[in-house]
Order: sequence, then C-alpha cells, then structure tokens
Amino acid sequence: NLNLAFLYHEQAGIPNQKDYGNALLNMGILYQEQVEYDLSRRYIQKALNIFDELPGDKSEYWIARSKLGFLYEEAGAFTLALSIYNNCYDQLVASGNDLSPDFAEICMHKGRILILTGDPIEGEKFINLSSTIYRSLGNDYAVEQAESLEHLAIFYEKMARCSSDSA
Repeated sequence: NLNLAFLYHEQAGIPNQKDYGNALLNMGILYQEQVEYDLSRRYIQKALNIFDELPGDKSEYWIARSKLGFLYEEAGAFTLALSIYNNCYDQLVASGNDLSPDFAEICMHKGRILILTGDPIEGEKFINLSSTIYRSLGNDYAVEQAESLEHLAIFYEKMARCSSDSA
C-alpha cells in the first residue's frame, strides 16, 4: 500500500525532500485521475508544503501549485482554478521560468478557462502563447502543441457560431 509506504518514510525521515515532494505530487495527480478529488488535494497540499520549505528557486512550488489548479478546474471550480493559474503565471514569469512545458500547460489551462468563463479574446492569447512555447520546445512536445491547437480550434468554432448567431 502506497499510503503505508509514505507513512513509513515520514516516520523514518526523508533524506531528499524534493524527491519526496515529487512523489506526493504524483500521488495527488494519480488520485485526481481516479476522480478522488479530496485525496488528490491532500497529497498535492502535502507536496506544496514541502516545496514551500525548500531553499532557493520556487518554480517547483509554483508548478506543483498549478496541479492544484488543474484539480479545481476538473472539479468545475473555475474561479478558484483561474486564481491559482494567474498566481502561478505571475510567479513563473517573475522568476524567468516562462519557457518551460509546465508554463505552457498553465497558459493552455488558463486560456481554456478564460474562454469558458466569458473572456474569449484573452483566452485566445494564452492558448496562442502555449502553442508557441510548445513549438519552440521541439518535437518532444508535438502532442502537447496539438492539444493546445485543438483548444484554439474550439475557440474559433465558438467564435464563428456566435458570429453566425448574431447575423
């Protein structure tokens, strides 16, 4: 049982807190995929607590925090998710970590929520930014770029539908 393994490591003392934080974060993501939102949130929060205590660059913390945004987005709490994405976006830009695949993913999710919540023009900007970052990262991120472009296509489809409805 993974929960028992984590409990053992917590009691034994973990020599590498960053690895432990990543393990907790991955557990949170796995629980999210199983639609176990409460467990997911707990594990992600534990990871955030560890990443917050690590010295130096805080980009790990902000990337992990974005996973909490993904959880809230999936659960339909768009306002809370958007607030988290805005905060992560600002912090990663300020720290110069704004060309990573994680940053592109944050931009894509932020753009999608902006479109869903009624700000399609701003949403389009973030999805375009996401696609541009993925493209600059090369073929290793072709699938992610395609996903970003899919969101852009959905945006254009909605805009065309709105345009034809008003005509």
